[in-house]
Amino acid sequence: MSGVDAAGNSSPLTYVYVVVTNPVPVPPVLSSATLSPNGSFQFTVSEGSIRQTVIIQATTTPVDPNSWVQISSVLPTSNPFTFTDPNAAQYPMRFYRLVAP
Repeated sequence: MSGVDAAGNSSPLTYVYVVVTNPVPVPPVLSSATLSPNGSFQFTVSEGSIRQTVIIQATTTPVDPNSWVQISSVLPTSNPFTFTDPNAAQYPMRFYRLVAP
């Protein structure tokens, strides 16, 4: 086999092999939690990859594994990034966890 350029010159076909290695995912870390005066709850997420979606889940009953609900899904554009839960004031106590699929 051969290839031909725009000028009609031919050259043998060369095969190029590309090896792609996916990086090992780094689990995200929740830190710097603060309660705002308006009742929203804010925390910083770091350590994860900016190319890895982070699912933010919340519950009021952490002992019940079925009570966790997804409240957000974030594809970070920076590391670290800040997440704000504007609905936090509706709960007397709320627990959060981060899931990186």
